Amino acid sequence: SPSPTPHPPSLKRKRLKYKRNGGADTAIKRTIAHEMEQCAQPLSISLRNAIYYYYIHRLDGPHEEHWGGKEGTIAIIRKHLELPPHTRRKIRRTLDKIMLCIRTGTPFVGKLGTTTGRHILIESGSAEEELIARW
Repeated sequence: SPSPTPHPPSLKRKRLKYKRNGGADTAIKRTIAHEMEQCAQPLSISLRNAIYYYYIHRLDGPHEEHWGGKEGTIAIIRKHLELPPHTRRKIRRTLDKIMLCIRTGTPFVGKLGTTTGRHILIESGSAEEELIARW
């Protein structure tokens, strides 16, 4: 007896198969993740540079009054770079630093320029210098 002809897979099964296989978008994300892992600079600096690029070249540097809100600059950058919601403050600090660099005419290098702690200066010939030298 002839074998019955197989039924075409249902639409639901096709969708599941497509989701399981992934798309070009996931391949691009894997490539970006791999490139960031291979990068010599820290991820935080790479992220700030990505924010800078998107802000200046894609959004054309909108004014600070347009940064907030659901459709503001920060939300747009966060969504397009696929960052979690808690990174809003990081994006705002980066944008503040970008604006400071633009105002002062210095290039943006991805560092916020903030340091923690105080600078301790030990004067030449002081008792502290003598203590450290004998250590």
